[in-house]
Amino acid sequence: MLIGLSAEATVRKGLTFFFDARNLTGEKAIGDISAVVAATPASAIYPVERRAFYGGLRATF
Repeated sequence: MLIGLSAEATVRKGLTFFFDARNLTGEKAIGDISAVVAATPASAIYPVERRAFYGGLRATF
């Protein structure tokens, strides 16, 4: 099971702090598939990203 967590807090008008954690369990899974003309064993399968953490400030004007 893929588990993620997101949080967002408004610091002041137009300025937001955000945090995003993805794939907290470290599972391996297929995130997307696509059609191809000449298939190879790995040409049409895209894995989900590994455990990842993102954070930052978002400003709007």
